[in-house]
Amino acid sequence: MIEWGINALNHDASIAVFNNNELYEAGNNITGWSSDKSSPVQVGSGTDWTYVDAGNDYTMAVKSNGTLWAWGLNTDGNLGDGTILPKDSPVQIGTLTNWAKVSTGRLLNRVTLALKTDGSVVSWGVGVSGAPANTQSGVINIFTNNSAFAALKSDGSIVTWGYSSWGGDSSCVQDERFQPHEATLLRLDCRKARVQLEWVPKWNLMNAVTKTVDWYRACSNFENMTKFSLDQIVEYQKA
Repeated sequence: MIEWGINALNHDASIAVFNNNELYEAGNNITGWSSDKSSPVQVGSGTDWTYVDAGNDYTMAVKSNGTLWAWGLNTDGNLGDGTILPKDSPVQIGTLTNWAKVSTGRLLNRVTLALKTDGSVVSWGVGVSGAPANTQSGVINIFTNNSAFAALKSDGSIVTWGYSSWGGDSSCVQDERFQPHEATLLRLDCRKARVQLEWVPKWNLMNAVTKTVDWYRACSNFENMTKFSLDQIVEYQKA
């Protein structure tokens, strides 16, 4: 049975999906100019991808050997290769082998936030002034939107920085971890039910990714999303 791994979406309906450490992509402006892919296409032939994030017309990914890779538009130096030249296929960024995760700006600005295996954080791209000192150890997860950044530390604390209009000084986040959240309360594990009820997917990986891209494209085109969603549900039920 095909198992989904990590996936990433950006505002242009681009998507990157792991399948047994293979990397696929589809949607508008995958590489930042005229590379519109209406169905999933595998990125290279590698089977050693472990993490990916899709930004504003560019993509960043990490391999199992800890190397960092990037492709797409590079107008703001967001790829981190020291240039502003676009890349139409993955290129290795630097020679370090201790990258763990990466988070990219999805809307107006092209900014990149990266986490190393030692728990430290670095950032680059437009409007970036560098990560604060208290993100240089103990960080276990990261997130960025446009010009604001957040780092979750192993002690449960959250560090935010960047433009306040995008949440960069969101002090209320510091107390949020002590409150119950519906996303946590509703987190369900259906693996046991899947085994006992012998659930099987009606769509294969390619169909599922294609339908996801179709949905985001329809949304970006301001279509009637209620009707579009119901039509997809009916289509799934008939599969």
